Amino acid sequence: MTTEDITSGEVKICRGFLASALKSGIKYDEIPAEASQALAVLQQKILEENKEDKDTILSRGEFEDHHGGLSVAKKLGTSQEELDKRRGLRR
Repeated sequence: MTTEDITSGEVKICRGFLASALKSGIKYDEIPAEASQALAVLQQKILEENKEDKDTILSRGEFEDHHGGLSVAKKLGTSQEELDKRRGLRR
């Protein structure tokens, strides 16, 4: 996924994904990955619009608690490091 993919609309980004990341303390403008700046712009728009009900958006920890601690990395049979890399959180 590239910045162009996001800004052109070719790759659709879930608003809930970005809002959940914000609640979990993930700020894409602090992550050194190619698409991070485009994601950071979208996160800023979400903050400015302030439409999300903060009680219904789950943080990562709340999501895992709600879903019984399901680990996507374990389910996929990969390491958390590899999963983070796929998500663009690590290079």
